[in-house]
Amino acid sequence: MKNRILLLFIVFHSLLSYSQDKAPDSIPTGMINGETCEECVVELSKNELTASIISVKHLKTPSNKKYVTKGFKMKFPNNGTIQVLGSTLNEKAKRLVQLSKVGDEIFIFGIKSIIKDDGTSLKQATPIKVKIIE
Repeated sequence: MKNRILLLFIVFHSLLSYSQDKAPDSIPTGMINGETCEECVVELSKNELTASIISVKHLKTPSNKKYVTKGFKMKFPNNGTIQVLGSTLNEKAKRLVQLSKVGDEIFIFGIKSIIKDDGTSLKQATPIKVKIIE
């Protein structure tokens, strides 16, 4: 009986460790150009935003894992929402950024990413709010 209990404990512990490693409970933080900004506004020029790289990072469960951004959405004032694949802005997004006015706020959200080593999907990252300053 002790052996069965020990075996069940080992199996349960292994499964728990595996699931925590593959799908972290914490929500990844959205990053723009390697900078995090939770609940704040990132101020960028149009040129800085068009050249930006969108990525994610786990702040609450630090690790040496590498993440790959698969895509995100951008919401523009008066121009709706567009889907972008990858970690950089596509031509349509760049065009809409150039049409933006100083003071406009652009939301980057729905950031999807995976763990580079095994392709495990992460939860969607926290959104990023960008204010156009020039």
